[in-house]
Amino acid sequence: MHTKRKAIGGIILGVLLLCWMPNANAQDAPQIAQNALDSTVLLVIESTKGKSMGSGFIIRKGHIATNYHVIKGIKRGKAKRVGAPKEYAIEAIEAVDKERDLAIVQITSVDAPALPLGDSDTVQVGESVYVAGNPQGLEGTISNGIISAIRPEGNSLVDGKILQITAPISPGSSGGPVLSDKGKVIGVSVGGHRDGQNLNFAIPINYLKTLMGQGGSRTPLAQAESNDGPSIGALGEHLSELGLTIIELLAILVISTIPLILIIIAMPDSRGRSGVLKFLSCCGLIIISLIMMGVTWLLFIKTPTVAVVVVITLFLVVSFFRWIFKRR
Repeated sequence: MHTKRKAIGGIILGVLLLCWMPNANAQDAPQIAQNALDSTVLLVIESTKGKSMGSGFIIRKGHIATNYHVIKGIKRGKAKRVGAPKEYAIEAIEAVDKERDLAIVQITSVDAPALPLGDSDTVQVGESVYVAGNPQGLEGTISNGIISAIRPEGNSLVDGKILQITAPISPGSSGGPVLSDKGKVIGVSVGGHRDGQNLNFAIPINYLKTLMGQGGSRTPLAQAESNDGPSIGALGEHLSELGLTIIELLAILVISTIPLILIIIAMPDSRGRSGVLKFLSCCGLIIISLIMMGVTWLLFIKTPTVAVVVVITLFLVVSFFRWIFKRR
């Protein structure tokens, strides 16, 4: 009887110890921070629109993961490990997923370990997370928080799931790793909602793992697209999502009015016509102008060269019809 009581007491004590014992796989915050910062880099990107900064992290030898918007429109760039003076040239864009704002770039070999990747499908709301990055160029910044929501596919932010976290993500930290309390990367920082508090988002790491497996076509920087420049990547800022600056927006407004001016110049003289014909001509002019302004606007955002060709073609076509009318 006494032996049975001892056995029962031992079982109860063991259960209590297991309940109070911390997760053996969990790491303390300083250890997570040190490991993360050892493999986090500051990215300095140069494009036709100027210079911008972002973050990234080493996923394998000579390869860095970041956001697509960080390297968008890159002409040249460099990566620098947090707290280290040496800089590494970005040699090529290895793979991109524009819909999920992910990119993998190749650099000259760097002496730093790759961060271990976790499984974003198993994370739960309420779990602790740590974000490593370089907000506003301030190297080696760690912030912590929790997963406040897991937004399913069909959300208005990205094509696929997205993790909503309370750890702050400022411009310059986009592309950095989001780690679990086990020190594994479960997401890639993508940005924060400027008008909301604690509305920060990360792309689930499983999307990046898929991109790593797909490989993709290697694009040397000399051949990389140069018509789209890097934006700050803050979700909810429509101009940033389009990759447009205020100057470019004004340029598009000016260029999109060119069809209206050309049509007015090329339209036949309405003198001698009845009031009805003048009215119909005016309505037709307005409708055609609005359509062409819209078409030019959309084309200029996507392909500026095509927009210019459309404007010139429009002028030639309208001028031809004006010549026909004059002959009559």
